[in-house]
Amino acid sequence: MCQSKKPTPLNGMLDVLESLRAILNSYLGVATEKSRRGLDALLQGCGIEDWFLTQQVADDHPSKLHRLMIESEMGDLGVSPDQTDMIEDTTNDIEMVVAAGVFSIDVEWGYHGRTWLHQANVMVRDAKELLSTLEKWFAR
Repeated sequence: MCQSKKPTPLNGMLDVLESLRAILNSYLGVATEKSRRGLDALLQGCGIEDWFLTQQVADDHPSKLHRLMIESEMGDLGVSPDQTDMIEDTTNDIEMVVAAGVFSIDVEWGYHGRTWLHQANVMVRDAKELLSTLEKWFAR
């Protein structure tokens, strides 16, 4: 993700993460179906391995469809579902956030496309719109 020079929908995501880090200080978490090894490689490749206070990976949970992954993150951060949102890009993500009762922001450029997004609270088209949506969410 971070090594690419070619324009992609992921462009701008590092800026979004930097802005979130400034807003939230250490209240960032990542939940992924990747293995620990895969997530570590991705985060290290982007130089952001220490930006996330909590990191939940498939190695440690029954599956992403299970709300335990997001509940573990909320426990690590000491926040409740109404204080939590998740940016997701797959059907599994949306099923998990619906089960956990947290606010969901779906990115249009995700793995599963737009066809299943009716369950998300908000859908965004690009990183700029994502950051604007998150800023409004945190201002509430």
